[in-house]
Parts: sequence; structure tokens; C-alpha cells
Amino acid sequence: MNVTLADRFLAISPSLAAVVVCGLAPELTKIARWRISSMLKGLDSSTTGGSGPVPPHLSESYIGDYVEYVVDIAQFLPGFLLPVITVLASLHFGLNVATAGVLLLLVLVALIFLLIRVLGTDPVTYVSRKYVHRYTLLSAVWLAMNAVAAIWVASVL
Repeated sequence: MNVTLADRFLAISPSLAAVVVCGLAPELTKIARWRISSMLKGLDSSTTGGSGPVPPHLSESYIGDYVEYVVDIAQFLPGFLLPVITVLASLHFGLNVATAGVLLLLVLVALIFLLIRVLGTDPVTYVSRKYVHRYTLLSAVWLAMNAVAAIWVASVL
């Protein structure tokens, strides 16, 4: 089958979209943290039990870490389904079935490993570990996996 440049782009577009979304995820999380922080600062001191210190579980940084954790969990499934969609779309354009199988197996193994790892980690600990000073574990792996899937599929088509 003769695969054009437009066909290649169409086949890898789900993974390219995932790379863009993942690249923006830290900035979107900062906005969400800022918004929640603004809301907490605007609360009346009577809702925190008086003028005493704020309990640790109600602190802005603690709540912000939970927000970032929840954002990552919400991105979990779409982040790992997009390489699968890329591989399945590429089969239509003549991707070798063995190559597709290897890619799908790698995505499945990564999905299971990361699901166990992320859900088994305390949210505050999880968020405190950043890669390249801005990406959480899930965001970093999601970004890398989608970039590799796009490059691999584009090169073998």
C-alpha cells in the first residue's frame, strides 16, 4: 500500500494530540492550583475554626497536591488509549501486525505498571517527585509513550 505523508500524519495524529495536551498539563495544573488557592484565601476565617493555624489537611499546598494528583488520574485512561488508537488507525494504512502487537503490548504493560504505582503512592509524595522540573511520573511517561508511538508508527509506515 502506498502511504502518503497525509496518511502518516492522520495515523499519528492521536498521539501528536496527546503530546500537545501532555505538554500543556503542568500549566493547566498550575492554573487549577492557583484558582483553588485564590478560593481558599477568600474563605472567612470562621470556616477554618477561628483565627488559629490552619490544619495541615486544609493547607493550600496540601489541597493543591491533591488537585494535581486527581488531574493526573483523570488523564490516565485517555493518555494510554491514544497510542492504542494511533496503532489501530495505522493498521488501516498498512502497519505490520507484529509491530502493532508489540506497541499494544508495551502500552498494556505500562498501563498496568503505572496504575499500580500511581494509585499505591500517597498523593503528596507522588506530586513532590517531578521530572524535568515540571512533569509528574504519569505525565512524563504519557508524553514519552505518545511521542515514541508517533515516531515509531511514522517511521514504519
